[in-house]
Amino acid sequence: MDTSIDGWAIRKGEEFNLLGYFGQLFSAEYWEKGTRQWIIKTILGGTIGTGNWFGFSPESSQAVNTLAEIIPAQKSIILERQFWFEDVYWGAMLLYYGIPGVALFGYIFQRLYQTAQWLINYCLESQMRSLGIVSCTLITITLFYGFVERIFEMKCFSFYLWLLAGIVVNVYSRYWRESERS
Repeated sequence: MDTSIDGWAIRKGEEFNLLGYFGQLFSAEYWEKGTRQWIIKTILGGTIGTGNWFGFSPESSQAVNTLAEIIPAQKSIILERQFWFEDVYWGAMLLYYGIPGVALFGYIFQRLYQTAQWLINYCLESQMRSLGIVSCTLITITLFYGFVERIFEMKCFSFYLWLLAGIVVNVYSRYWRESERS
């Protein structure tokens, strides 16, 4: 059972198995029988199949309505399950912003990860290495957790993610400027 869509166990405050919750991302049921496979197939078919590479709209209801108009055979199902699209965050980003938007977002995370790796490999201070380790860990968790939950809509998580990203870039820039002076 896909707990993040159907059970809403976390939001209700019920007990759940944390390892199983994250493990569902790698289960066959998640991709074969769950709603996520249908959502991803529908979004990929609607975006790539129609040649609309730039997505449908950053406004969620407009994007889903446009997708429903493009795929008339599944229109009633798409409109009925409209809120489910947001739960598969990477799929929703593809629907809203298209392939260039998702690619840009991926490039930003790749550069942040590489910058944090630089801190780990080249900084001598243990605090800076720790900052790099925390940033790399948080970026990795973000990429995988985006398939399970709407991670960027959690304000506290987004705050810490972008705060650490800003600090990492600032430290990297400071080291870069100091190395140019010497």
